Amino acid sequence: PEQIDGIEAKYPAPAPILTATNPHERDAELDTLFARVPVAVRHHGSQPYYQPSGDHVVMPEFADFHTGDDYYSTLAHELCHATGHVDRLARPTLLSTKREDYAREELVAELGAAFVSGAIGIKLHDREDHAAYLASWLQALRNDKRCIFTAATQAQAAADWLLSRMSNAAMSVAA
Repeated sequence: PEQIDGIEAKYPAPAPILTATNPHERDAELDTLFARVPVAVRHHGSQPYYQPSGDHVVMPEFADFHTGDDYYSTLAHELCHATGHVDRLARPTLLSTKREDYAREELVAELGAAFVSGAIGIKLHDREDHAAYLASWLQALRNDKRCIFTAATQAQAAADWLLSRMSNAAMSVAA
C-alpha cells in the first residue's frame, strides 16, 4: 500500500464517461415530428452522420447523448444534410470533396438545425468541435464574402423542407 500512496495526485483517475442525464426521458412530440421526415434514421455507432450514398442518417443511441436536446439538435443537423440529396434540394456542396464546400455544407447544416430547433423548441447543444467548425467557416467567409448569405438561404430552404414534412404529415393525420 505504501508504494501507491499518493498515486492519485500524480496519476489522476480518468474522467468518467458521460452518459445521458435522463436517457429514458424522450420527448414523444419531438419523436413524432422527426418520424414524419421521410429520411431513414439508423441508430448505431458513436458518431452521427448523413450517408448520401445510402440516403440515411446514422445516429448514436439516445442514451449516448447528455440531454434530449443534444440528441434532437444533432438529429436536426444531420437531417439538414439529408435535405441536400439530389432528390430533395440538390445542394452541390453535399457531395463535393473540396474543403471549402465541406465548410459551406457544415454551415448550412448548423444554421438549418438552429432554424429547425428554434421552430420546434429544441435548445441547441454546444458542439465539442465548434472551434474547428468556426475555423473552417471563417476561411470560407474570407474566400467568399457572400458565403454567409448563400449558406443562410440554403439553411432556410433546408429548415423549410424539414418543417414542411413535419407539419404536412401532421395535417394529413389530423384530416
